[in-house]
Amino acid sequence: VNRHVDRNTSAGWGVAIYDKGAVVAQIYGPVVVDPTSCLSLGAEVGSNNTGELSAIGEALIWLRDEAPGPPTKPAVIFYDSKYAAKIATGDFHAKKNIPLAHCVQLLWKTVGRCRPVKLCHVKGHSGVAGNELADELANRGAARQVGSQRIIRTHEIPQVTKRGRGEATESQAKKPKTA
Repeated sequence: VNRHVDRNTSAGWGVAIYDKGAVVAQIYGPVVVDPTSCLSLGAEVGSNNTGELSAIGEALIWLRDEAPGPPTKPAVIFYDSKYAAKIATGDFHAKKNIPLAHCVQLLWKTVGRCRPVKLCHVKGHSGVAGNELADELANRGAARQVGSQRIIRTHEIPQVTKRGRGEATESQAKKPKTA
């Protein structure tokens, strides 16, 4: 139980995004407790619970706004906080940080209308690579770092051609370059 948390308690969230077994993006940041900030999801204090719930919210925002491919492509969110997952889906009713809970529940419903989203529990601190990476990213967020990094695969980088720097011919853009 978080009895000693307040608006000044540092907490962070982190999301490691995978596609076909490879990390494609990493996003992280501090739990924002300023309700006037455009980055706020509604957390009133920094805590492990607001960090976990913010991570689910940020994953849903990424799915809504940035995920490549069709917006109907199914997604799975792996989580280690049963509390945060149950709040996100509305199975639990929040007693604290109600604005955050409502925001994440709205995101869950909004994203779920377009794209099938499934939640899958993993045991925390048990060596699951994606979960360990998400924890590392959350620690960066708790240190007040903010980041969004898309992992670029070599075949996504346009090749330099005679036509100019960074322009790819149509055939180069369609097939991956092999080494």
